[in-house]
Amino acid sequence: MIYTVHTLLAAMRDVLKPGDMDSCLEDVLDIIVQEQFTAVSEEKEVGEIKAEVSEAKKNPTPGTLLLLGRYVSSSAVGVLLNRFINVVDSLTSAKMISRARNLLSMFANGLKDNQGFAPTSQLILIHQMLVTNIEKMKPVASSQKEEDGVPEEEHKSCLLLPPEPKRIGVLVKPVLKCRSHIFLEFALQLLGALITGKHFDRNQADHVQRLDPFVSLITQCLEFKYEKVISNALRCLNGMLHMSLPSVQSSLKQISERLFLLLSEYSVLGSAANKESVLALNQLLCKSFTQLIVMADNPFLTDKHVSLLLSYVEIDVLDANRQATAFALIKALVRKKVEHSQIAEVMKKLRELSITSSYPHIRTQCREVLCEFIGNHPCSDDPQKHIEWFIAQLGYELEDGRLSAADMLNSLFSRLQPTVLNSSCFFNVSKMGPMLFNEESVKCRKFIAAALNKLLSSVSDSSRADVFSACSDWLELQGEEQEGARSIAVDLLVQISKIERHAFAPRFKEILPSLKSILMSESLWSDNSERTISGICYGIASMLQSMGESAMDMLATEDFCLLFDSLEPLMKCSGSATIRLSAACLVGQCLCSYDPAFFTAERSSQLIAWCCWQLRDKLLSEDVALQASKILMVISRHLNEDQFKSLVEKLASICRFEISHQPNASLKRSTCFKMAAALMIHEEDSFKVDTTVEHFLPLLVREMNRKSSKDTEELYTISMEVGEVFKNKLGEQKYAAQLAECQKAAILKAEQRKRKAKELALTNPEEAVQLKRKKNAKKAEARKRKIDVLKPYRVLNRLHAEKKRAQLNDDD
Repeated sequence: MIYTVHTLLAAMRDVLKPGDMDSCLEDVLDIIVQEQFTAVSEEKEVGEIKAEVSEAKKNPTPGTLLLLGRYVSSSAVGVLLNRFINVVDSLTSAKMISRARNLLSMFANGLKDNQGFAPTSQLILIHQMLVTNIEKMKPVASSQKEEDGVPEEEHKSCLLLPPEPKRIGVLVKPVLKCRSHIFLEFALQLLGALITGKHFDRNQADHVQRLDPFVSLITQCLEFKYEKVISNALRCLNGMLHMSLPSVQSSLKQISERLFLLLSEYSVLGSAANKESVLALNQLLCKSFTQLIVMADNPFLTDKHVSLLLSYVEIDVLDANRQATAFALIKALVRKKVEHSQIAEVMKKLRELSITSSYPHIRTQCREVLCEFIGNHPCSDDPQKHIEWFIAQLGYELEDGRLSAADMLNSLFSRLQPTVLNSSCFFNVSKMGPMLFNEESVKCRKFIAAALNKLLSSVSDSSRADVFSACSDWLELQGEEQEGARSIAVDLLVQISKIERHAFAPRFKEILPSLKSILMSESLWSDNSERTISGICYGIASMLQSMGESAMDMLATEDFCLLFDSLEPLMKCSGSATIRLSAACLVGQCLCSYDPAFFTAERSSQLIAWCCWQLRDKLLSEDVALQASKILMVISRHLNEDQFKSLVEKLASICRFEISHQPNASLKRSTCFKMAAALMIHEEDSFKVDTTVEHFLPLLVREMNRKSSKDTEELYTISMEVGEVFKNKLGEQKYAAQLAECQKAAILKAEQRKRKAKELALTNPEEAVQLKRKKNAKKAEARKRKIDVLKPYRVLNRLHAEKKRAQLNDDD
């Protein structure tokens, strides 16, 4: 029956209004009581019935009560509650009592959404229920044996044995046997839902006046021994603390003492602490303490209380289930500047945890607490001690710890006053510089560089000038053993340039001779590692970028011209793609502020030769190809016809080189095809357009015909897209005519190749047979490689057989 009732109510929920359920409320309650608290409920728990009857597989009663709570009128709520009081008083099974509690909880969830039951009216109901049930749950004294008047004379016992000795100690006061705590939970749950549902505004005096009487009732509820009652009471208390009620300030001491008693009872260790109810209580207690500390106008915590809270915080921080509330509590204590000798010890543990913890959110929370503490709290040590400790942690073995240390230093440098940082600026920089040089992780290097940037931007100009002066001296150091000093100097100068921007131009002129001497030195390759050389190139490029328009003046200096011309060994460094890329980036940065006086025809031809060398390299990488193509595109806009034709011929030559020497690669062709498309889009000169079409269209036709053995689809797609660019530039008719000529030339070339092969077979059969054998051998080798990829064990077997043959040959 309850299944049918719930189905009907759920289907009509869109048309029901508050009060529509009053007429049938008694009937629905009869069905609920029968289904849940009589023998019918026991039948539904039989496994065979559950398996065969679909209606018994799920319990629709809680959902029915949820709908009743939404659509009953305010006058009918008392009828339902009285019915439940009568039912609950007759129950003797703990299971049935728990079931009644869950049903009332669902009714409360529905009642909070009841549009016909105003929140202010619900407060009256809640107040009545709290007062009534609190009185029922209070302990009562034992009945007095003595009546008023003269006591009767005690009769002497006629038994030989003396009476049994009575129990010593404090007598336990008996409690009336009742089920009032269930309805107390219901009232508290409903009150908490109203408060957290933002039905009341702290800025409205009427709302504050209505909620104020509940403070004393909630405090009384905290004295009971029922966990769910305490949990719901704490939720209500936390909501009321946000409302700034007058009674909270007046009873602050009483509330805090009760909370400390609860904390001592429920903050336990071991397996008992993992109970869901205990965890929830601990979290609610921490939230209550946090809110009390934040909103209290006068300090109410004694040294003993603070010591107790800090002890629990130390334990809870290590517990994954309690960390969130523990960090909120310690933040509140720090922000309120609560003084205690134990706070410094807690901060040391949080400091270590910010580095050693394996959880990112814990490291973040520890850093936030420390940032609030260092330099702001009365118990804080000298901030420089903390800075030195975190600088030392930049050498921690795990990357996450090093990242956390760098992030913490960044936060400290941004929060602390410049007067605190100025005195120790050079010391901190000299300590962090070697950490930056020795760091292998790219991510950690970025974090440390960001921390250095924040430090140098926070200090005074004189302190930053001292660092620049030291960097200038370090750049002049020579020898392999001074490589670290030079690298650190460049990194620091980059950070200073990012801070000073245009004002860094005079400083750059001072260090330019030192940078030039490093790159032009004969001992460049012996005194510096790959990372240092690339770091210098990247550093110069970054300084030029930071200076903006002021970099134009640098290009006109003689020292920079010599430095730029000395980049050829770096651009053509065959042993390191990193150095080639860094040098190309430096050239690209110079081109950002293009100066015709600097980029003469000779220098432009030189740059074209460098970039084409990089594109022709067999070990070409995508990054180098992209940077080289960018450089060539910028230079191509400033070339005359002869220079432009030479550039296009070189790019076409690179494509043919890849076809003949690296047929399995496609990076060179795809890069050159994209450059050809860019040239066609940007160029308006007819000679340059025709030159580009003449040299690239045959290559595009080859890929359109899918002649490549590898990456056929990729090259085909690119060639078709570039062909569309050519067609839009030339026009359909001219493009079609030239395309047909290229197709015809390709066919003739293939026929000539076949004819030459046949002629060779007739004129020189031995050479033809030898060529055919080479071709077949290549095919067999390619087939073997494909099989080896599918069956790797063949490679091991072959190596094993070759070793055996070699041993046999040695024995012979």
